[in-house]
Amino acid sequence: MDVYYAWFNLKEDVPDLQFAEAARAYLERLKEEGQLVAYRITRCKLGLAPPNLREWHITLDFLGLNQLDQAFLAVSERADPIESFHQAVNSKVRDIFFALYRDFPTRIASRGRRSFRADKQPRGVEAGGSIGVVQVTAVGASHPLPRAQATVSFPIT
Repeated sequence: MDVYYAWFNLKEDVPDLQFAEAARAYLERLKEEGQLVAYRITRCKLGLAPPNLREWHITLDFLGLNQLDQAFLAVSERADPIESFHQAVNSKVRDIFFALYRDFPTRIASRGRRSFRADKQPRGVEAGGSIGVVQVTAVGASHPLPRAQATVSFPIT
């Protein structure tokens, strides 16, 4: 399971119950359409949170990155009915930041010997070389940003 986290505050003068109702309607719509497995909307209680976290927190559970990507594609089309739900939520929040985590260990992760360790070079890579290409999808707080692709070099020493 891949879990997408969002921490945020509400904009001034946004009623908390109005926001929660709009968020639930939006997320239920995505869930009904198979775009996510589950979600949870939470709010800080008694101010018991680290100072860098926000008052509100939403988690979105996805079966994998493919389902997450499909959900982002559906939202990025900016077509109703999803756009109306998305706007009803996004227009009410500020100070938002995101994180993506996964369950660990995964069911396909094998136990035992790792094929890549910091103290051992992968076969076929010269010292001082680099390996790796990473696909990056950027997401903005108020609207999805265009896809970007970046090549990232990992130095091998």
